[in-house]
Amino acid sequence: MSAHEGSFSSSFVQSLSRTGSPESLGLQDGARGSPRVVVSIGGACSPPDAAQTEILAEQVAGLQRQLEESKRNADSAAARWAMEREALHRQVHALIALAEGPSRPGSEGGTAGLLPASACSLLTQGSVPLPAAEAAQEAQAQAQRLQELEAMVEELQAERNNLEEQLHVAAAEAARAGRAAAAKAAPAPALSPATSLDVATPRSPLPSCPPPLPLPPARASAPTLPTPSTTYGGAPPAALSYEVEWNRNLTLTDSVSMPTLLAEKAALEHELRSLRAECVAVPRAEFAELSSARRQLAFLETEVSQLREEAEEAARLREQAEAQLAEMLASCVPVPRDEYQALLRGAAAARARSASSSSASSCASAAHSSERAPSNPATALPPVAAAGTAKMEGETEAADCSEVVVLRDQLAAAVDASVAECSRLGGRVRELEEEVTRLQSENFTLRTDVSAFRVALAAGRRQALAVASEEARAATAAAEGARAAALEELRAARQRLAGLESELAAARKEAEAATAQRDVLLADLATVRDAAVRTTQALADCEGCREAAEAAAAAAAAELAEARQELAGARGLVVRDKLRSRRLAGLPLEWMAGWGSGGSSGEQAAVEGEAEGEEEAAEVEAVGEAECATNEGGVEAGCAPRR
Repeated sequence: MSAHEGSFSSSFVQSLSRTGSPESLGLQDGARGSPRVVVSIGGACSPPDAAQTEILAEQVAGLQRQLEESKRNADSAAARWAMEREALHRQVHALIALAEGPSRPGSEGGTAGLLPASACSLLTQGSVPLPAAEAAQEAQAQAQRLQELEAMVEELQAERNNLEEQLHVAAAEAARAGRAAAAKAAPAPALSPATSLDVATPRSPLPSCPPPLPLPPARASAPTLPTPSTTYGGAPPAALSYEVEWNRNLTLTDSVSMPTLLAEKAALEHELRSLRAECVAVPRAEFAELSSARRQLAFLETEVSQLREEAEEAARLREQAEAQLAEMLASCVPVPRDEYQALLRGAAAARARSASSSSASSCASAAHSSERAPSNPATALPPVAAAGTAKMEGETEAADCSEVVVLRDQLAAAVDASVAECSRLGGRVRELEEEVTRLQSENFTLRTDVSAFRVALAAGRRQALAVASEEARAATAAAEGARAAALEELRAARQRLAGLESELAAARKEAEAATAQRDVLLADLATVRDAAVRTTQALADCEGCREAAEAAAAAAAAELAEARQELAGARGLVVRDKLRSRRLAGLPLEWMAGWGSGGSSGEQAAVEGEAEGEEEAAEVEAVGEAECATNEGGVEAGCAPRR
């Protein structure tokens, strides 16, 4: 549905864009005093303009293209309707097959074969049977509905053909009315240069009337849509070329019939749009009806499947109940019989054992009595045998009585249990019968609802067909409003598109500026990275220089310490020499007479040594201070970039 609407709207907009408005075709309002042009096609004494003739020919070609598009839309709608009809045929046949499925004799026999006679009798009691007549009626109703749909399809196709014929007739009448109006137009004087449509074309003297053209009999007969070969009344090519050459030399001023022609053209375009809207609205209504019918068929199919599932579930429950009842009956009958036979066998074995023991005791007593009285065995043996026989018979009767009592009690208990189980199973069977009866009543109610729904559907379809014409008119009015709204939206969209294009251009410029700025920043970043690398290398070099300066300063400090130690030793020697010289100075001179020269030389040597020691100490101190200053300056120079 949405795809069809989209195609219709696109074709409508394309037709509008091809046809255009009077302003886009060069026809302006007559109230402004602008020039009008009327084409005379085979008329008498009416000089038309060649440009306006070409414009009208383009309009006729546009109308023909619109007609072809409407034909294509109608063909596509017919194809879609054929596909929908085939799908509906298949669905109807499937429903008929589903309706005929449960009423087949083979299925009934198979279902009846699964249940015993009692179950079949219980199922048939109190239930509503499903005769074959109802299935036949349903199939007949489906076939009747199919025939109605086929008749509806034929009516719609006939209506579509009628609309096409009306469209052809309207187009032909429009062309004929245009030609008649152009023929009835009064001749006007030549245009002045200020009001002429073609200023560059010089005016030439024109004859009073163009030569008449022969009209073919096909033009006077059935009205058909003008084609490119019959645009100017079906004239032969030679006459057509002569008429076009004649019309090129003609110009017109304002014509009285131009507003009439424009009004007729607008009315014809409106009628064409309404016919196109009707051609599109009819398949829309058909598609909506088919969609509703399809949904209804799907609903009926789901209801039938649910009813079948419920019937199968009831059959399964009944089979389970019957199986449980059979098991209970089998457990109630064979088990006491087996127990009774086992008890009988035990009693017979007990009697045999008691008989053998009594016979053995009687034989022993008989032997003992025979030993006591061997002289008279005939008189002693019969009483003993009679006593043993009587005792055996009494024991046998007592055992039989006890066995009978036990068996009677067991049989009574088994009978009570079987009666209770039978009553329980009977209650269960009654519940199942009630459930089956309820399901059958629900099935009958659903069938009644389905039939009522079908009747309502048929009535609704008739009502929808009755309302279809009103909806078509409303759809036509809505299409006109939608056309105006679409034109407004188109103008707004074009304005928005222009704004977006300007914004896109500005964004592109901003992107280009951002790209250039990014390139500059990347270059600056590369420069900064190179400077950072060089700075890192310089810092590494300064660090090496600082370490070397620290090592040199440490070595100089060690040398300075050694020099100070040596200076301290030299100072000690100088002090000792001074003390020694002072001591020698206090001695008498005669003591030093023997070695006076030596003493004077020693004193002089001491004085010279003291002077030299002081000079050396001063030099060492100066050198040490200079090296310390140098080392401290180098360390500060090496550590300054680091700080």
